Amino acid sequence: MANFGRILGDNIGELMRKEGIKPITIANKLNCSERDVWRIIEGKLLVIPEMLDKIAEILGTTPNNLLQLDSELSIPNLECMEGFSNPDNLDRILDLIDEYVELVES
Repeated sequence: MANFGRILGDNIGELMRKEGIKPITIANKLNCSERDVWRIIEGKLLVIPEMLDKIAEILGTTPNNLLQLDSELSIPNLECMEGFSNPDNLDRILDLIDEYVELVES
């Protein structure tokens, strides 16, 4: 589930960058804090369907587009990865470990 939150947050963050929308703008329209918006973008705070609909409206897209799972943050196929000597793989594996720790601590 945490991976899902990161994918959603990544998609929201990417659309915000493309549209030039700041987190404070979304926070004001959602009536929440800017910190909460950052937590959504980081995948640390999942949103309810009504909030997802509102975020999609603010970003000029649909909830389905925000939920697309083709993000580079999706869980990699670790069996096919090279060893830890590849810095790209090391970063992705460490991200998975961080995600697990955050999930356990929440």
